[in-house]
Amino acid sequence: MGIWKHSSALKRSTAAVSLLCVGALVLAACSSTSSSSAASSSASSSSSSAASSAAPTKSPVTVALIDPLTGPFGFFGQYVKNSLQLEVNLLNQHGGLLGHKVVLQAYDDKLDPQTTVQVATQVADNPNVDLVVGPDITSFFDAAKGIMAKANKLECEVAIDSDTGLQGQPYAFNMNPDNKVVVETLLNYLKNN
Repeated sequence: MGIWKHSSALKRSTAAVSLLCVGALVLAACSSTSSSSAASSSASSSSSSAASSAAPTKSPVTVALIDPLTGPFGFFGQYVKNSLQLEVNLLNQHGGLLGHKVVLQAYDDKLDPQTTVQVATQVADNPNVDLVVGPDITSFFDAAKGIMAKANKLECEVAIDSDTGLQGQPYAFNMNPDNKVVVETLLNYLKNN
């Protein structure tokens, strides 16, 4: 079953990644001590337009999305980006995540493996990124996975083929694994960071 052919699978994927990202964000925020910085010119920063009466005052929690945002499969990346932005907006409207404003930075890998590696390197080198969503196509994830592991980035995958591709990736989890895999990954991340 291809994710591109079945819109119900795509909708479930987006809902699941949103829920997992919120949980991962809570854990990242608990251990985050990063400070705010300007987003790279190749990233599009998104922030909530709604003001909150309980405005966050701590350093932001930054989520980086790496997906195709343009081209023939740009709709998928845009769909994930829009879903994540809705969750970010809701969190920020309620005072952020444990007092931290949440910021989404979207990076277009243009459905090109070389661009994916370049973007993944840029995201991995950014100390302000707390959670990475994507890259979400198995071959693109494979091209970039060593970069994220070396940088100790917590990484949520939306559409990779199976959990076997995550072997050797201590801080990466698939959006549809069994709960044991998610819990072990998140606890391993918190223990070591």
